[in-house]
Amino acid sequence: MKILASAKLIRKALKDVCPTEVAVAFVGVGWNSLISAEHLKEIVISPRVGSNPLAIEQLIKTIGISNVHLLDRLHSKIYLSDQRALLGSCNLSANGTADAGNFEAAVLLDTPASIRSLKAEFIKYKLAAQKQYKTAESKWRRLELLMAQRRQCEVAGVVSVNKAPKLAEYESRLHRIHLVWFEDGKLKYDKANVNAADPESTGRRLDDYYEDDMQFHHDDDVRVGDWLLCWKCRRDGYPDRRGNIYWMAVDVVIRHGYQDETYTKLVAQRKGAVGTPPFDLDAATIAAIRENLDSGVFPKLLRADSKPWKLNPADKVWPLFLKRIKQCV
Repeated sequence: MKILASAKLIRKALKDVCPTEVAVAFVGVGWNSLISAEHLKEIVISPRVGSNPLAIEQLIKTIGISNVHLLDRLHSKIYLSDQRALLGSCNLSANGTADAGNFEAAVLLDTPASIRSLKAEFIKYKLAAQKQYKTAESKWRRLELLMAQRRQCEVAGVVSVNKAPKLAEYESRLHRIHLVWFEDGKLKYDKANVNAADPESTGRRLDDYYEDDMQFHHDDDVRVGDWLLCWKCRRDGYPDRRGNIYWMAVDVVIRHGYQDETYTKLVAQRKGAVGTPPFDLDAATIAAIRENLDSGVFPKLLRADSKPWKLNPADKVWPLFLKRIKQCV
């Protein structure tokens, strides 16, 4: 047994152990700089806010979703191979192993009895995780929820806001993204319903209270935690070259927030709320979005004058649209 009391020694031990099985509370992006992705076979993780869902998704892509197990109450930190094990306080993240991070300690074990005991614990965690999240779909649903929770923590300053990746690097299925048009106009709020659903808005001017808000059809499936990729349209339904294309985060959804027969649903971003959007809207990406909307190949994304525009048909073509704009940048 060897006691390790510095981040440098812990990082070295992680490399030396070369774990094949890991049970750890939290995981962060960059986990594969700490352990070998080639040797890792299975991992049990807690899908709580301390874990980055994008890091878990990366693990799924690396070793397969059947080998990534989610266990809500997990707080252990065990790194195992057949010959050695590291047991301590450090999570599988940059913060957990940084020289200027928290004070961490770990024990390096190499006796057969210790390895057997820790492997038994790992199996116990794995079986509990398989009971809690029985299917791949249940794991994805939990990770989608974690994405929404993480953004709220970014807004509150609990976790750091990361830099959005370039579109070419974006390959996540965890964001719920809706591509939506807007045009200038005065919104007619149903203040009584808004105040009842969002009490902090009471007595405030709603145009000032929300950073941004949009009207949606009452049937549209928009949820807190979603992202709107917003573009300004002309009267003919095509992009306004002078209008912005920008991200809006969904912090508030109020079913009867507007005085309107069709578009009654209020969707809003709170004032001052920030977070990491799915991908960066650089000049090339914005140009690609406009070009593909202008092409007319995606009519369901454009404003329709003859009948109410609905989000759900637009959502169905979003994956293909995303593929097309990625090809253009």
